[in-house]
Amino acid sequence: MNKRGIGLMSLILLFGGIACSSTSEATTPEKSPPTATTEPSGKGAQTKIYENRAAHFKLQYPADWVSQTDPDYVLVLAPPGTSDGDKNNRVTVDVPDLPPHLPGMITIGKVKSGYLDDLRKRLKNMKVTEDSQQSIPKAKAERVVVTGKENGQDRTIPALLMIHSERVYIIRADTETKNAPQAKAVWEEMISTLQWTK
Repeated sequence: MNKRGIGLMSLILLFGGIACSSTSEATTPEKSPPTATTEPSGKGAQTKIYENRAAHFKLQYPADWVSQTDPDYVLVLAPPGTSDGDKNNRVTVDVPDLPPHLPGMITIGKVKSGYLDDLRKRLKNMKVTEDSQQSIPKAKAERVVVTGKENGQDRTIPALLMIHSERVYIIRADTETKNAPQAKAVWEEMISTLQWTK
């Protein structure tokens, strides 16, 4: 399990200790890279459309947000002016690789339990301030918002945990609490524009 905190410990235990890692071109049948195109939104602001054909989804985000490279995620976005490698305030999409399994063995409850266990190891004084089901077409989804301290900083981490076609998807904003409104707005936009392509 890598350091990104999305190890989904309960899934690992469920499958006898086989670790998860993030989706990569080497482990997916389709080798075409994700694409992003820019277009005006209905409000006149520029947005980018991100499509990941291997993971079968697409979504939109503000065009001025900066894309970062991080092997732990399929998409990493940071506010304008953020330098590459700055992990302090960003919104991420993760599609963890999972071992072979029978349909229905992975449950949203186990995904949420593993996700929260990982955050407890990382954050001090962690609190779950929101925990609710979310309606996402063709998916089981839970919305979880967590607060806590890391390196003396207050952090707020809203996340949408989903299962679609036996795959796990996690969209989250991982940010200092003082920057949470901006990051959460981008996170909400990404969720509201999410579409499955398969």
